[in-house]
Order: sequence, then structure tokens, then C-alpha cells
Amino acid sequence: MKVDHARRIVISGGSSGIGLVLAEHLLNEGHEVLICSRAEQNVASAISSLQQLTGHRCIGLSVDVTDFESVDRLHQFTRSNMGDIDTVIASAGILGPVGRIESIDTQDILDVFNVNVIGLLNLLRVFHSDLRRSGDGRVIGFSGGGLGGSKPMLRTPGYAASKAALATLVEVLSHELMDIGTKINCLAPGSIPTSFMKSIIDAGPEAAGAELFDEASSRSGPTRASHFPDLCKLVSFLLSAEAISISGRILSARWERPETLVTSHDFMADRDIYRLRRIDDDLFGH
Repeated sequence: MKVDHARRIVISGGSSGIGLVLAEHLLNEGHEVLICSRAEQNVASAISSLQQLTGHRCIGLSVDVTDFESVDRLHQFTRSNMGDIDTVIASAGILGPVGRIESIDTQDILDVFNVNVIGLLNLLRVFHSDLRRSGDGRVIGFSGGGLGGSKPMLRTPGYAASKAALATLVEVLSHELMDIGTKINCLAPGSIPTSFMKSIIDAGPEAAGAELFDEASSRSGPTRASHFPDLCKLVSFLLSAEAISISGRILSARWERPETLVTSHDFMADRDIYRLRRIDDDLFGH
């Protein structure tokens, strides 16, 4: 996809997994990219790898997205090194506890919400002024856990619930962010081989359940942008002028294609398509 203009992008969780995949892809497209994650060593290693792979400058910072002061320091760092940010990709996320509810500490579930939901809120709070000045800001969060599909991820109550919360949060925030010209969406990346599912394998089939354990065991292999064209293509689309009317939605890298998404200004208005809804014949008859 042709890039409209070079964006200044912050990617949380950018030192591994989906964040790292997208950092590589967006650097190759000519955007300025800053990655952040908790571990300073991981950030440094990822920057070195990305610069070797792409030949483009990448910068980064160790940041805890659950700590507002840490995220505020990130904002000051970007102002000094990149200027105003116009794109936030919140890929920092944790799976949390795996198992039946009676065996799970609720504090561990709160920790999942802090990273997966509060992390996005903290990023939006500090970069709100940047996005407002841009007038064309873009924000992407990530759903998962089978959200909106026929098979929700079992035995991961913190993760699955946090993704449902995130999807609703994105829809709610899309209305107020519209006032500053910013579009926000959730993206379901599909089955991607990363280390994210390792805790399921570590928990074992008894705690995780046979189905989830088998799925996690099957997700192995390299994590490179060139191996995930659908994910990268959809992200590029969401950052482009073609997606100017799309906001507050859940889009799937597996099922949605940019060429099939109608992007006229009245498309999706007052419609529940690509949202988290109960729609059935009992509520809405034909």
C-alpha cells in the first residue's frame, strides 16, 4: 500500500511479538518509529535487530505502560527526539493466569487489566495533545482471545475479559477522539507464532485444557513482518487516508481486507458492523 505520508509512531510492547513485527514493517514503509517495553535490555536488542533488518533508524525507551509517570517520561522523550506523535500502537499485553477460576488469584487478573487496558489509557492521556495537534491521529489496540468469534479462549479469564473491556473502551473513546480528528480501532491479529502463549504451555494441558494447550503448542516459529502480510497490510490501511472514516471498530487481520472495506464517510455510521454486539433474531427480527 502506498504511504500517504511518513508518520511518527510509538509502539508499546515493541521489543517482541506483534509489536516487533509491526515496527519492522512500518520502518520499511518509511515511518519514524519508537518502540518501548519494560525491559531495557530487550528494547536495546530489538533496536539493534530492527536497524540491521531495515537499514532505518529506530529509537526506544524502557517504559512501564501501567505507570503513568513512566508513560509521561516517554512523552517527554518523544518530544525531544521525534516531535509530536501522530500514531499510537498499543501492543503491550500479557496473558496472565491460566487455569480454572478457583485456582486463580484475582490480583493476577487485575495485573492483566492494568497492562492490557490501563496501558492504552495512559498512552492516550499523555499523547492526547500530540494527536490533537496532528488533526489526523491514529490509535490501534489489539483484541484477542477469540473476541467476537464462536470460540472464546477458555481458562484465561483475565486476558479474555480484558480484551472485551478494551473493545468497548475503543468504541466509547472513538466518539470523543473524533473531536480531535483521531481514529481508534481494535485489530484482531489472528494466530501468530510468538512467545506470548508460552505460559499456556508451561501451565500444562490439565490447567489450560487440552484444546488451548494444543493451540499454544502449535504456535511456534519465527516472528518476522514478511511472514504476516495480512496483519501488516491491515495496519498500513488503518494508518492511511483510505481509512479516514473507520473508527471504534474491531477488525480482523484474518478476515478483513482493505479492498473490501468501504470507506465512504457514511459507511458504518449508525451501524453495528465490526462492533461487539449481541445481534440475533430474538432482538432483531428480519
